[in-house]
Amino acid sequence: MFREDLLALSLSDEELLGRLRRNAKSERRIQAQFLAYLAVVEKRRLFALEGYTSLFAFVVQSLGYSEATALKRIQVARKAIRFPRIYECLVEARVSLTGLSKLSPYLTEANHELLLNQSSGKSVTEIENIIVAHFPKAAVKDSVRNRVTPLSVDQVHVNFSASKAFAEKVKKAKALLSHKYPQGRLEDIFGEALDLLLQKHEPKEKRSIRNTTVANPNNRYLPQAVRNEVRKRDGDKCSYISPEGHACDATHFLEFDHVFPWALGGEHESRNVRLLCRTHNRLSAEIFFGSKWMEQVSSSRARDSWEVRRGRNL
Repeated sequence: MFREDLLALSLSDEELLGRLRRNAKSERRIQAQFLAYLAVVEKRRLFALEGYTSLFAFVVQSLGYSEATALKRIQVARKAIRFPRIYECLVEARVSLTGLSKLSPYLTEANHELLLNQSSGKSVTEIENIIVAHFPKAAVKDSVRNRVTPLSVDQVHVNFSASKAFAEKVKKAKALLSHKYPQGRLEDIFGEALDLLLQKHEPKEKRSIRNTTVANPNNRYLPQAVRNEVRKRDGDKCSYISPEGHACDATHFLEFDHVFPWALGGEHESRNVRLLCRTHNRLSAEIFFGSKWMEQVSSSRARDSWEVRRGRNL
């Protein structure tokens, strides 16, 4: 028997309930502290240094939380660092962690006091009703089952069943097209596939395509042969390994990175090129150019300039 079980069995009813209540309060306080730590880990991007593409991947794979519990905590942590009153609601048991996770996507500077007050002491179901009252539900999320339902004049809801092999193809397509469609919407992925199918089978004029790839070291364009070799070598996944030996296995938002930056004279050779996810490509750039410079390229204009100079996107 677990040692704490033996201790609990030895307590009187009054002692047992007293300790349980004290532990519940301590647990909520530790939970709030945990959320604060999570927010700072994300702000400092420590998850990237540890070899993970996101805070979510770090919490699931390194800290051992399930996907659902990780998502719940991250949602609340991100809003709590903006609205500290969330910590009070949690510690004082006014709103549960699950209730706060339901509220988090809707909290703003203008409404967070109102929504937190209305949710105080409410169950999760009651909180969901409060949310619906303020934000009536709109569109239905993507799903896969066998009918077409009209939603509006120019929209339909498509459901159909499919094999596991089909689902794997969809997953791979989302990864390959993650730069073009970062939200990974099924409409975009299937639309791309259908466009290619129609182009292939509909009658059309044959066009000759001129190969414009130039293997010039002064040209920022990475030759296709080098791209193919690097993708094959790195297995179409991020090649970053943390100082502790954790290998990032991300397959989305992959970018070609020069081990020694092209902007500083790095060669367009496969030995100097690797696949990194966007998170670890940014980390690599921060190592060479510094975090202050990277903050400057966060603006849209500077970011465009950065992509042109580096030419790393797949």
